[in-house]
Amino acid sequence: MAKKLILILFISVICLLTYKIFIPKNIAVSVIIPTYNRAALLPRAIDSILNQTFQNFEIVIIDDASTDNTAQILKEYKKKSNKIKVITHEKNQGVAQARNTGNQQARGKYIALLDSDDYALPNFLETAFSFMEENPSVTIGVPVKDTYFESRKNKDGSYEIIPWHYPVYNFIDNNYLGNVGNIFRRDFIQKHQIKYDSKFTCGEDYHFWMQMIIKGATLAKIKTETALIVFRAYGGNSWWGNCKYAVKFTREELFKNINYHPQENDDFCDILSLILKKHPNIFPLKHDQTQINNICPKETDIYVRLNHPAWQDYLIFSKNNRVYRKKTKDEASLLLFIPHKKITIKWDKWGEETFIYNENQNRYIYSDKK
Repeated sequence: MAKKLILILFISVICLLTYKIFIPKNIAVSVIIPTYNRAALLPRAIDSILNQTFQNFEIVIIDDASTDNTAQILKEYKKKSNKIKVITHEKNQGVAQARNTGNQQARGKYIALLDSDDYALPNFLETAFSFMEENPSVTIGVPVKDTYFESRKNKDGSYEIIPWHYPVYNFIDNNYLGNVGNIFRRDFIQKHQIKYDSKFTCGEDYHFWMQMIIKGATLAKIKTETALIVFRAYGGNSWWGNCKYAVKFTREELFKNINYHPQENDDFCDILSLILKKHPNIFPLKHDQTQINNICPKETDIYVRLNHPAWQDYLIFSKNNRVYRKKTKDEASLLLFIPHKKITIKWDKWGEETFIYNENQNRYIYSDKK
C-alpha cells in the first residue's frame, strides 16, 4: 500500500513539474476550434495558428465524434506541439455544445474563434491581442475578414475572395458579426454564465453574441487595413437560409430587451437608437461611432423617412429645393412638399416619384398615383 502511495505521489510530482515547464503560466489567448469530419481541411486551420507571429496561445480542439481520420490527425499534431489540447466527444453533440466544451476548457485571458474549414493570417493573434489590451472597454473584437467561395474558382485554380467588411452595428439585421476570428474576454462569459444554445444547429453564434450584448458587452471593429481571417463558404449566400430560425429568435430577444415592437418595415435607425438608449456604451470606440453618425440622421438633421418598394431611406433637405438620400446620396429636385401629407420629387437618375404620408408608420410611402 505504501509503495502504491509513493508511486502515485511520484507521478503527481512529475505531472506538476511537466505542466509548469511546458505550459505558460498566463495564457493570453485560447483559440477554440470545433471540428466534425473535416480531416482534409483541419490541418490548414491548425497550421495557421501554430505559425502566428504571436505565440502566447493555446489551441483547444473539440472533435465532435468525427468518423473520418480526424482523430489520427489530431494525435500527430499533439506530438508536434504542446500548445494543442484535444477534447473528444464520444457522441456527436452538435456545434453549439462543441463550442461550449471549448469555452469551458479554455484558460486564456481571451478566447478567439476559428472553425476547422477556415484559417487565420499570420498576424491575426498579434493584432487581435494588442487591440484588446489597448482597449479595455471592448468586450468583443471583430476583425476584418475575407470570404472564399468553394464554388467560384479563378482560372489559376485559386478561390474567389470577397471582402467581409461589415460594420459591427449591422448585427441588428442579421449575423453580420460572424463567428470566425472574433475575440472576446473569457471572464465576461464566466461572470454572466453565457453559453451557446444547443437548440440551434446554425446561427448559434448570433444568439451567443446577443446574450453577451444584452448582458452589457461592448463591440468594436478591430481596425486594420487588411483581413486577419479568411473563412470558407460552400457557395453563394445560401448558408444564410439555414439560419433563419436562429436569426428570428435572436432578434425577438433583442427587441424584447430594448422594448421595440416589430413593424412591417422595421427601421434600422429606430432600432439602433433604442439599442443606444438601453446600452449607451455598446460601441465604445470612435471609429464605430463615426460610422453610426454617418448612416443614421442626427436630431439636428432636417429629414423625412421614405418607404419605396425597393428601399427605405431618409430624405435630407438641402438648399435650392434640392434633396438627397442619406444612404446613397442620390439627388433630386423637390417639386412638392406638404408636411405630413405628400412629397413629390424628381430624381436626377430615376425620374419623378410621389410619396404619401402614413401616420401609423410615421413615414412617407411610395405611391404610383401622381
